[in-house]
Amino acid sequence: MTISGPTGTAGERTRRSCVIGAAAVFLFTAGLTSAFLVSNLDATWPFSIFYYGDTPHYHRYALSILHGRSYDHGIPYHPPAYAWFLAGVYKILGPPVRSGVPYKISTAGLVCIAAVLAWIWWFRVLGFHWAVLGIVLFAAHFGVLVFGASLNNEALYLVWLTLTLGWAWIGGPDFRWFTALGLGVLMAGGTLTRAEHAGLWPLVLFYLWMVRDRRLPSKTWALRAAAGTALFLLLLLPWEAAKHRDITAYNRTTPALEPLPAWVPVTSYGPLNFALANNDSADGGFRPDLITRLGGRGRIDLGDPAQRRIYIHGYALGLRWLWDHPGKATRLMLAKVNRWLDGFRLGWGLSNWPGGLDGVRRPVDLFIPKRTGLKWILTLLLLAGAFLSCLLPYRPFLICSLALLHRFGITLLFFGYARGLVVMLPAAIPLLLLPGYAWARTVKKTGAAKTVLALAVTIALAAAIQAGLIAARPPRNYMASGSIDPATRKIIQDAEVRIWPKTD
Repeated sequence: MTISGPTGTAGERTRRSCVIGAAAVFLFTAGLTSAFLVSNLDATWPFSIFYYGDTPHYHRYALSILHGRSYDHGIPYHPPAYAWFLAGVYKILGPPVRSGVPYKISTAGLVCIAAVLAWIWWFRVLGFHWAVLGIVLFAAHFGVLVFGASLNNEALYLVWLTLTLGWAWIGGPDFRWFTALGLGVLMAGGTLTRAEHAGLWPLVLFYLWMVRDRRLPSKTWALRAAAGTALFLLLLLPWEAAKHRDITAYNRTTPALEPLPAWVPVTSYGPLNFALANNDSADGGFRPDLITRLGGRGRIDLGDPAQRRIYIHGYALGLRWLWDHPGKATRLMLAKVNRWLDGFRLGWGLSNWPGGLDGVRRPVDLFIPKRTGLKWILTLLLLAGAFLSCLLPYRPFLICSLALLHRFGITLLFFGYARGLVVMLPAAIPLLLLPGYAWARTVKKTGAAKTVLALAVTIALAAAIQAGLIAARPPRNYMASGSIDPATRKIIQDAEVRIWPKTD
């Protein structure tokens, strides 16, 4: 499948259509996220009832940056990019005091940018009709709306991931110096937002090699790939050097304990998370039981030698458990994948059709409805799209399959998060559309493009009308139940919380 831009007058019309479409996509996404934000009673809260996540950590991290203080003794528990973004918002608006709405709008802006970037990419490679359907499914997705209505780094990561995949897809065949260096910048930005993004780079290089123009000399290709890799690593170096200094200083304050590794891959929580994800009490999602049993109340205390050992040697501990318990390890990995695929339970629009608004919010994860919705249908479509992407006519789609393969591997090793699938929608949606796209190209059925466009417009109108009607009514309230903190007599937000609409 050859991808090339149109030329001449037709090219001008196409570019104009793309620009007009981008403006429409921004307005459509902004309208839906705004309606979702004001339609719920949690609009002024610093987090969303549908996604608590690491919001408190990023809030405190941003305040520390704003006031020039070290956060968590300089130990990088969390990647810094979203905290830097939030600190910039706080610098402009001031730290939140009464309402979280202005700050959530900044995150909604990131979701709108991601939607526009996805539109530009999909318009180029899928054509107008299929790109419209894809972008409507993205912008109206309930999980994306939740990302836009809470303070979370997934919204920022959507931008980096969409840019990375789109840049590689469009620039891959020619692989010019500009493409290689641009990918180095995008990989660094994505890695500083989510550390596991770094693991995507070898797969991106594999894709670039597979789709390269065979007239490009291998040596030239390798030099450009090396330049992109060098720039990627060079941009991470200031952060790595700063964390080496901070961790070294922290180790001096605890001379009697085993020193923490001073060089870390962006964050230092990889070993801890691996140990928490792979042990006898693990259930596929986030559970701090391994730390809680040591008296940490779910919070890491590096002054405790036992917890420090897990923090440093978590990979070895987790691998030993996996090796010693092959049966349990297999069942655990299946549970992780099942939780990851629960991201397909989430549907579209402000009412989360067809899943509904009655469900649970698992620890550090998105709300998941009780009804499975289209989970297994979408899973089968995704697998079909991934298979087709391996065939020569649809080889450009391979970048999407590789990105999802990377996330699948991360899920097997660590935690099964529904949000981990939702954040991959820029890669998943083209694969979900690919079976229909391939069928339409193969049979060349008259009117297929119009049918696709009609479906997209119908979904968009239904989502917009519903959003307007719900936003015009008083904000929706919800009931919640979960584990109670005995000290505060309030629900523990980091535990599993059941949520359902409140009815008068």
